[in-house]
Amino acid sequence: MSDFDLFGNGEEPKIAEIWSVSDLTDEIKDLLESKVGDVKVSGEISNFRRQSASGHLYFSLKDADAQISAVMFRGDASRLNFEPEDGGQVVVTGMVTVYKPRGNYQIRIRAMKPAGKGGLQAQFEALKDKLNLEGLFEESRKQPLPVFPRRIGLITSPT
Repeated sequence: MSDFDLFGNGEEPKIAEIWSVSDLTDEIKDLLESKVGDVKVSGEISNFRRQSASGHLYFSLKDADAQISAVMFRGDASRLNFEPEDGGQVVVTGMVTVYKPRGNYQIRIRAMKPAGKGGLQAQFEALKDKLNLEGLFEESRKQPLPVFPRRIGLITSPT
């Protein structure tokens, strides 16, 4: 059986051209940037960081169901009249681009306006306040971690 037997029928798929990774990424970049181009997007800031050497801003914009990487270069960031932070809801204007070295799509932001506190951050803070009122963060409830734990548990969820 061939390494290309994707269909389990003993035949290679009929694809005429073999692309290099760079050529395929260039094609995706051209398609995405020409078809989507400029956008205005509302979302909540997550994983915010300001690169001290360059002054560029890097973060994710997210909502309840998805996220997208975002970059704002120093020149555009210098025109902001507020300090972006994790959990902040913003409206951004920019262009969908592909960062070729990693093959990731992102929004290259030219302008950003605050739009209040993000819903996800507000939910997180409400839960934290509730647990704090129940006394679950008090020092007396904390237990030291053993130097050599005998068991480790991993808790996950479908979401």
